[in-house]
Amino acid sequence: MDPRVPDAHLHLFDLESASPGSIRKLAEEESSGRRRRRASACHDRAEFEATEAYRSEGLSFDLSFGIHPQHAVWDDAEFLANLARQGRIAAIGECGFEFFGDRPAWTRTAGNEKLQRAVFEFQIGVARERDLPVVIHQRKALDLVFAYTRDLKRLPAVVFHAWAAPPREAEALLARGIHAYFSFGTPILNGNKKAAASCAGLPDGAVLLETDAPWQPPRGERLCLPAHLDRVLASAATLRGVEPGALSELVELNYAAVFGPPR
Repeated sequence: MDPRVPDAHLHLFDLESASPGSIRKLAEEESSGRRRRRASACHDRAEFEATEAYRSEGLSFDLSFGIHPQHAVWDDAEFLANLARQGRIAAIGECGFEFFGDRPAWTRTAGNEKLQRAVFEFQIGVARERDLPVVIHQRKALDLVFAYTRDLKRLPAVVFHAWAAPPREAEALLARGIHAYFSFGTPILNGNKKAAASCAGLPDGAVLLETDAPWQPPRGERLCLPAHLDRVLASAATLRGVEPGALSELVELNYAAVFGPPR
């Protein structure tokens, strides 16, 4: 495992729940000198507090907190705002839009869109107030992302988690002045042609890599694990026509540009 390449998006709490002992294993790797930066997303108060406590086990990571569009409720809105004011998070997210349509709340109705817009606007407002980056989740809603160009371009960075749209869409976001980064994970291992084309062609300064562990496993696997990041790195390097070590260094710089120096 290349310890330099950062994991721009995973869920440590869900990973430990799905694969007990994962936190201890990662902490042991760090203690042996294989320390990599990683950004763990949380979406409710209990998950955040449990994840934050993993630092007491010797594990280092950056934390984000967001009201996920798959569960667009206001319960933790004030908690999110306080985390941002207290400097306890490095980013806000995942936030964004979910209209994949496989559940009633994820169907693009007028009511669902109004709610998701309101929750999203609240979060980018907090991000603007505290000068924080945001991590965006969007499915079947890229038009709404473009609709918020004016707001997004005022943020220090916007990370598009699990980007799987064509390169022309990513280039259009960059052309509008958004400080956008596009994070690639197991979709490029699993044959997603749009993700692969974007990973191959986007500018060096816009590329991040992730696992989304334990979600989105490589084909044939039960879970996605942090160790799968090496496979993502190798695939992304092949797509971009560079050596994995060179891409690792590039992604490390991009990660630091988004999340700042190690905490």
